[in-house]
Amino acid sequence: MDITIIETKTVPTVQIQKNEKTITFHSKYDPLNEAKRWALTELELVELDYGITILGLGAGYHVLEIARLYPNLTVHAIEFNEQYFKWFMNSPFSHKLNECKNIAISSIDSLSKTQQQKLFSQEYSNNVLIHNSGLDTLPPKYISIETILKDMQMQQKSIRRQIDNMNANFEKNSLLNDKGIADLHHQWSGQPAILVSAGPSLHKQLPLLKKIQEDSNIHICAVGTAVKPLLQSGITPEIIVLIDPNPSTFDQLSTLDLPEIPLFYLSTAYHDTIQLHTGPRRVLFQGGFDKAVSLAEQRKEPLIKSGGSVATALLEVLVYLGADPIALVGQDLAYTYNLSHTDGAHAQKEILGSLTVLDYYQKEQVTTERNLNSYRRWFENYVKQKKNVQFFNCTEGGAHITNWEHISLANFYELYPSK
Repeated sequence: MDITIIETKTVPTVQIQKNEKTITFHSKYDPLNEAKRWALTELELVELDYGITILGLGAGYHVLEIARLYPNLTVHAIEFNEQYFKWFMNSPFSHKLNECKNIAISSIDSLSKTQQQKLFSQEYSNNVLIHNSGLDTLPPKYISIETILKDMQMQQKSIRRQIDNMNANFEKNSLLNDKGIADLHHQWSGQPAILVSAGPSLHKQLPLLKKIQEDSNIHICAVGTAVKPLLQSGITPEIIVLIDPNPSTFDQLSTLDLPEIPLFYLSTAYHDTIQLHTGPRRVLFQGGFDKAVSLAEQRKEPLIKSGGSVATALLEVLVYLGADPIALVGQDLAYTYNLSHTDGAHAQKEILGSLTVLDYYQKEQVTTERNLNSYRRWFENYVKQKKNVQFFNCTEGGAHITNWEHISLANFYELYPSK
């Protein structure tokens, strides 16, 4: 990798030559203005109770801008590429960063394994800001981390696009003053549960799910998109979960009257959809959203790691309730049969994904999309942290989910006695 300093119309910046590709950090015309725009965009989601970590040193202008805007927070700038880190520390660009008292600079190699794991745990991912220079200089030995970083970027961009809706919904939903879930902790301790999603494979499981509900004590819980397909098959979920802040969820509950079924909803979920529900409601507070974190602390409620998907949020709820084991049904995480959702789901459409992954049976490839693939990795990583719970994937279609035991829904049903 060749590194050079180039002049712009305002201040110098850095250009690298990597794999026959020329990359310029910051703007070729006005690096300072570009750094200000980047900082203002990235800081929309920062939680002020924690320090800020920036991945990628670039020419340092973006780090300085963040430190200037938040002089009382520690700004930790981390570089993945050791060669570039050493060059930077001996370059003129490092001087101003070293002079700033709230900036700490280090290479990823200098961090302990525990520190690295915490960095990529996404526990406080809103305070981990990823500058493109960090990805541009990523060395081959850290290439596996690139996927994690891009997932984090994608989730942050998604939240930023929806932040106005989230704030508006949060204010309206707070006025409902619904109960949280703190009093439900371990209510289902040691009891089996099935998490039903609306993936394309769900339709073939509906007859058996109906039998399971009629003949066993297994809890059946569903994401919002799966509710209508379940009801059409005579299956009534015990819990419904919604998290989306957008009006697209309205059709999930429209025309339904479910006075006995509790609705669990994220504090930023679309308010009008929440008001459609005629039964009991429980509000969930998500980590990563500052207002929800503050209110949860006041009310002594747990924080939910939503993972960006309604199914991951429901999984968190089931674990909090103490359910064990937990089985997935309809969790394709892929476009099985080139469909987005199961029959009867209002959002179903024909679609072909842009990438492929190993299928449920580990025999072929199935198409998926980046967001679905990031949820799959979330499921894979989540169960590694919950070793005291059994997790089964009974979808029998879609993508294979590493670390989950894959068995048929029929075999899962046989593990537990009838009523």
